[in-house]
Amino acid sequence: MTTLRTLSIVIGVFSSMLVIGCGSSRTPNRESRPFASCIKDAQQDLVIRWGTSNDSTQLATTYEMDARGWLDVVNADGADTTREELRLVPSDDYCAKADMVTKTFVKVQALHSPGTKARFIEYANPRSGVFLRSVWNPDLNTFQSRDMRALYDSLMTLVQTP
Repeated sequence: MTTLRTLSIVIGVFSSMLVIGCGSSRTPNRESRPFASCIKDAQQDLVIRWGTSNDSTQLATTYEMDARGWLDVVNADGADTTREELRLVPSDDYCAKADMVTKTFVKVQALHSPGTKARFIEYANPRSGVFLRSVWNPDLNTFQSRDMRALYDSLMTLVQTP
């Protein structure tokens, strides 16, 4: 009788430890991470997006980075869309890229020259009502798109960095 009771206590303690241990291994809540150090109150809803689209295949890949540094990829195949969390960008890296985006949009105030294929960069800040988007054909290396192409390549280093 005591062996059965000891066994049930051991199983109960082990089960409790297993439940508590599994519950604490969840990924952190995205909102629990503080905003990047360069983000002001009016920028807390800032989202930077960049990616490619192809009208003939109906495929699109969009990378999206919020003001906390969470980087996601959104893949669209026609009406089917999937979102996957890629990584958390360190605050210093985020601030450097956000500054580059801002400066490039100030320099290149209008760029919309898509083809069947298109690359794009967006700066969206709903709190301040600022929505900027540049689109260009990646098959053409035009003078007008050179700064956005360089920015796009720089943003892609965030995706390729583990």
